[in-house]
Amino acid sequence: MSTIQPTPEWFAQQGFQLVPPQIVGGRIVYAHPDGIFLNERARRIPVQPLRCTDRRYTHGGTPPDLGPSYGWAYCHIVIACTFIRIPDDDEECDHINGDLTNFSLGNIRIVKRSINSRDGGFLRKLRNSGINPAEYSPAVLLRFYDRMAQFRATHTPTQYTRLTRPDLLALFTANNVAGDVYEGD
Repeated sequence: MSTIQPTPEWFAQQGFQLVPPQIVGGRIVYAHPDGIFLNERARRIPVQPLRCTDRRYTHGGTPPDLGPSYGWAYCHIVIACTFIRIPDDDEECDHINGDLTNFSLGNIRIVKRSINSRDGGFLRKLRNSGINPAEYSPAVLLRFYDRMAQFRATHTPTQYTRLTRPDLLALFTANNVAGDVYEGD
């Protein structure tokens, strides 16, 4: 009984692209923008689960990976390198909504380390205010990050620290951030 190996054209018709081999330990892997991985025989590669001390928090711990056979490649990095590009040395692959289990292309971006760190602080601020960023689309969150950066640049550190849940929610929909959101000292 012989098995027919799918062609690269077949993978492309299904929406898969070949992952750069250097990312997955030289193996042949095809990735889909939805975060599905197949080997050269079109068999699904199981993703190793999030390894975290407290599984209630999807933003902590180690992101899911493809396991030892594929060089422990993190899924979000595989998606970014396949569909966007391989990041430069001063860049990182980022989960826009902070959910490490969502490594679909729409939730992944490549940014400078400083931007990733800055936006991670904004995500912590949301979570500490009881707002779950994973409930918002990446496009909404990216606008929010820009608004938060503008707010931080135009307000004092005290005003930034004192932002409340209603203030943060207002930043999601604000048209003019410069002085409308926070009226405190």
